[in-house]
Parts: sequence; structure tokens; C-alpha cells
Amino acid sequence: DHNSAVGLLTTIKYDLIFLDLRFGQEDHIDRRVQNFGGYKLLNEYIRTSFYSINFSTPVILFTASNKIWNVISMLDQGVDSYYIKEHPDTSFDLDFSRNNVIRLKKDVPEMIKLGYERNLVWDLCQNIITIAKKISLLRTEF
Repeated sequence: DHNSAVGLLTTIKYDLIFLDLRFGQEDHIDRRVQNFGGYKLLNEYIRTSFYSINFSTPVILFTASNKIWNVISMLDQGVDSYYIKEHPDTSFDLDFSRNNVIRLKKDVPEMIKLGYERNLVWDLCQNIITIAKKISLLRTEF
């Protein structure tokens, strides 16, 4: 549910986020990726601002969409990787399915490591901003 996701994304720092592209039936009616629930969550609550609690958290997109432009749009907005969910009735060939799973299995530990490294930089930047604000306040006092 979109509201539950917003509450969690704005209060809890995660090591890795698995984000579905579509949330609910309304996302299957509209064809514009910018109106999909996952796109909105990414832009409004994850990658919206450097100060967002999960700004540095790696995101793996999960999608049943095989539309490359949807995946590219999400990559452009800040997801780090993706996984194409397959339905038995619409599955791809065996090589695609195998490589899709292999990539996901490889990506998860890499994304955890990436998140750790990003958090080090994010924390350092936060400290620099805090110090800069204190210096700015000191300068205005004199």
C-alpha cells in the first residue's frame, strides 16, 4: 500500500530497497511511468532530497513490465538495478530467466556494499554541512 510505504520510507533507514514499479490497480490503467506508484515513491520519498533518510540507500526495481523505456526511466531517476518478474504465462526464454536470477543474486550483495559506501560518504557530507552551519552561525554573531 502506497501510504504504508511512505510512512516506512520516511522514518526507517534501510540497507536495500526492493521497489515495485506499480502499486495497485490504478497503475495498470495509466501507461505513463511518471504516474506509477514506484516512480512516485522514488522521486518523492527516496531520491527527492539529499536530506531524505533513504537518499543513499540502493534501490532494486522489481517490475513485471518488459518495456525497456520503463526500466530506463527508473534507472534515470535513481534505481541502481532491476529485476524483471516473470509470470508463467508470459515467461521469457530460459536463458533470459536464468540470467535475470543470476544478476539479482549478484546484485544484492553488491548493492549492500554500495549502500555501506554511500552511507559513509552521506554521513561525512552531513557532518560537513553541520560544521558549515555552525561556522556560518559563528560568523553572524561577530
